Amino acid sequence: MAIWRRATVEQREEMVLAWLSGRYTGEEVAGRYEVSRTTLYAWVNRYQARGREGLVDLAPIAKSCPHKTSEEIEEKIIDARKRYGWGPKKLRVVLTRTEPKIQWPQPSTMGDILERHGLIEQRARRRKTKTPFRRKFEPAVAGELSTVDFKGQFKTLDGVYCYPLTMMDLTSRYLLSCEALPSTAYEGVWPVYRRVFREHGLPKAMQSDNGVPFCGPSSVARISRLSVNLMKLGIQPVFNELGHPEQNGAHERMHASLAAATVRPPAANRREQQRVFDRFRVIYNQERPHEALDQQVPASRFNGSPRPFPERAPKIHYAPHLEVRLVSEHGAIKFKNQKYFLGLPLAHELVALEAVDDGIWSLLLATFELARLDERTGDLR
Repeated sequence: MAIWRRATVEQREEMVLAWLSGRYTGEEVAGRYEVSRTTLYAWVNRYQARGREGLVDLAPIAKSCPHKTSEEIEEKIIDARKRYGWGPKKLRVVLTRTEPKIQWPQPSTMGDILERHGLIEQRARRRKTKTPFRRKFEPAVAGELSTVDFKGQFKTLDGVYCYPLTMMDLTSRYLLSCEALPSTAYEGVWPVYRRVFREHGLPKAMQSDNGVPFCGPSSVARISRLSVNLMKLGIQPVFNELGHPEQNGAHERMHASLAAATVRPPAANRREQQRVFDRFRVIYNQERPHEALDQQVPASRFNGSPRPFPERAPKIHYAPHLEVRLVSEHGAIKFKNQKYFLGLPLAHELVALEAVDDGIWSLLLATFELARLDERTGDLR
């Protein structure tokens, strides 16, 4: 049996060391180990470069790849990424829709192409939390639950702060509004609510975090002026638990897309920034495929709410058996010779108390329970 046909790393090392000893010529060593001098010198070079590790067999490398993506298709994928900024799954849907005759590579291959060209940033993995996702209102169809939040403020190029207020229908992911506001003040936020309600109807609930102006930390049930307005329209306010923004996860993911597409870099001023936001809304609602919607666009799933917005604020009517109180300008009521502070957002509003147990009363605004009042202890919680 020829020696080299059963060659191991040890035998290759023996062969190389024999030649390096200087006692034998290359022809003598090659003849002894039944290899060509070219093969001998190749192993010698690998040994000198990498030591004994260089004598290990290398995995075979194909000289050609018949299914390799062509440069033309790669360029189209890269151009689409630069135009939209979307991930591989959405890019494949859009490219297939615009050029259906091309056999587009799978999203994983598109991801490899984008990564190879430096167009995908590797994100650090977040630790999973044990806190379950909880919500007080579960929508049955689109139009029932809206989510609202401020995307973090930033300065436009003129040095003025911009506060983007965003509203989204949770079920369809339809972006209802993206408004560039000068502050988070109630006076600028409520007109945006009214405009959205006029255009799309009233949802059954609105979910937000615990920040201003959505929440009133010093008020009963943490309600704000916005909360009061919503309840008078028959809309239930829903607050995330403190410290759990993931309970509004779909809205947060939309914010990530918004920031990547509209504020890097920011526009020249707030007016120009609003134009950028408006273009983003059109693309997000009507062109961008959404993974949660089976790669359909949000506009295909949203028809608004059948509940119209009343131009005049509806009056609250309570049943005759309820104890009705007018909240003072200081946000308080008197009941059973006891004064209770409810919060300034309820100033000048009518609230009602309904007996639910011996000495226990339910505090209501319209049809919504705000708290339970214990007349024996004076507790309101």
